[in-house]
Amino acid sequence: MPQTETLPTTVSDSLPVDAGDPVYRITAEDFQRMVDADVLPADRRIYLWDGVLCEKMAKTQAHAVPQYKLTAILVKRLPAGWFVSAESPVNLDMTKTPLPDFAVVRGEPDDYRRLPPRGSDTALVIEVMYTSKKKDRETHQRACAAAGVPAYWVVDFEARVVWVYSNPDPPDPGYSVQKEVPAGGTLEVLLPGHDPICIVVDEILARKDA
Repeated sequence: MPQTETLPTTVSDSLPVDAGDPVYRITAEDFQRMVDADVLPADRRIYLWDGVLCEKMAKTQAHAVPQYKLTAILVKRLPAGWFVSAESPVNLDMTKTPLPDFAVVRGEPDDYRRLPPRGSDTALVIEVMYTSKKKDRETHQRACAAAGVPAYWVVDFEARVVWVYSNPDPPDPGYSVQKEVPAGGTLEVLLPGHDPICIVVDEILARKDA
């Protein structure tokens, strides 16, 4: 049975319920069963956050350009035993299954035919930020840290920087190391047993004149 007693109980003001009405929140296990049973529309980018079904906002073309670039970079440079997952579910805990823009995941895609990767399977989560600053810079990075994801990046399209968070500190929760890497700077993807994979920020960002 879902452990509903541990789920968040805060009710959004926008929900059509009275203050005393119970709100049923689903677990990541419930969510996966709904996906497997085709209960959710296959053409909608639906994810689970704090036990509530949410839909990821549509991307602008400007938002998509850094994603094209990152896909090409990561696919070419990741060593055997790791792969890039784009806009696919990652189970962070029993109530959170987001669709990060990118996740660098251990193993092979076939390893996850039944269940999505967890935080412990994931070396890096990357979000391309265009309008969702608070969600990407605060809410999602804290959840990734709590799940033990070693590193979290936010590509800030407007500021032309990448925010890098590392060394998760779950009791906080959050990352103990946070830094801003500007255009011209170098990012490092750290994978156990491998040399760092270096990516120059300019390789990711769209040209200013594009």
